[in-house]
Amino acid sequence: MELRRLLPSCLLAGSLCVGLATTSAGASSTSTTSTTSTPVASYVALGDSFAAGLGNGPYASAAASPIAGTGVTLLEPGDSARDGCQRSMSPGGAYPTLVAARLGLASLVNAACSGASVGSLESTYQGEPAQLRAVGASTTLVTISVGGDDAPAFMDVVGACASLIVTRGRRAASAVWRLSHLANVVTCSAAVNLKRAALVARDEASLVKLYESVLARMSPQGRVVVVAYPQLAALGARRACQASATFAVPRTSWGESLGFSPADYERLAGLLQEMNQTIATALSTVALAAPGRILLAAAPVSVDWFRCGPVSKTSAGALRGIQVSSTARPPGWSSAWMAPCRLLWRAGPTRVPYAACASGVWAARLLSLAGQGQSIVSDGSLHPNETGQAVLAGAVLSALASPGA
Repeated sequence: MELRRLLPSCLLAGSLCVGLATTSAGASSTSTTSTTSTPVASYVALGDSFAAGLGNGPYASAAASPIAGTGVTLLEPGDSARDGCQRSMSPGGAYPTLVAARLGLASLVNAACSGASVGSLESTYQGEPAQLRAVGASTTLVTISVGGDDAPAFMDVVGACASLIVTRGRRAASAVWRLSHLANVVTCSAAVNLKRAALVARDEASLVKLYESVLARMSPQGRVVVVAYPQLAALGARRACQASATFAVPRTSWGESLGFSPADYERLAGLLQEMNQTIATALSTVALAAPGRILLAAAPVSVDWFRCGPVSKTSAGALRGIQVSSTARPPGWSSAWMAPCRLLWRAGPTRVPYAACASGVWAARLLSLAGQGQSIVSDGSLHPNETGQAVLAGAVLSALASPGA
């Protein structure tokens, strides 16, 4: 899943809350021409950035790339480093590589592409051939991670729910921080409800069609493993989720971060559960006509995927937190952007007005970057790191080894 919109939905300046949105630089778009042919192998990985290994660079750019230390050669349908599909060349960077190595396979085709939706698997995307073209009569294993980028994309929902939070522990900040979430009650709920409606109205049917198409193209003895998305653990009572500390102002000891209120975090966690339930239901429908050939690899809920404690603490777990890109970091004290705040401080060094000014300047900076089409968040935010990819690989192997598989 690609992060297309992930900006603070609240601007802390005079208690003003506004929505912000952007599309990441390099965001995926469907192309109409294909520049390469698609290799076919016994194992083919399909899907979005979770299967591609986004965030775990470097990314493959050669037609056939041996992955060091694995004995596996990655067969490329395109230059993923250049076209934005971003398939990991790290030995542990993508679960398909780990699965191939554990199964003793000399090669695999990882056709997954960051930003891919269910529909894009059937058409040219990012200048690469349709992912389904990699599946042929000699294919005996297919893994699929897809569905999160179907409109409205899950990461767009995340963007509607994320807020700019003044770090707790600064005494005057708590009241302002609580007020900053009031606008999100509407924006986050609306975004979650749109995605939930799409799951029922369209996504289940499109997944059924995709799974049936894959089974029809591959070996009659072949198997498909559908990989579910990781879940977000429940928060403790009255806790918020600090997803990423973004900056601090030593002069006044104020800091700010991106994060989620308890209610918004629970909405996101619940939506992920519903997405996985839609995947499981579609799989069950297809399995009726192909018993034992299509399996579910559920991401274990026992894994510490994404830790969110009190606002003053954060840890990535097996899923990367939200990280602001280097271009979107808040301006420093000496930046021209901070000139109004410097004047405010010199007029009378009071922390609360200064912090409100700094928050407003940062939001203005983000709007400026959005208007230029620049990326706001770093690659791989809210994606499995190598620990998480190893867990997903284990889930695939467990599904293949399960009774009746």
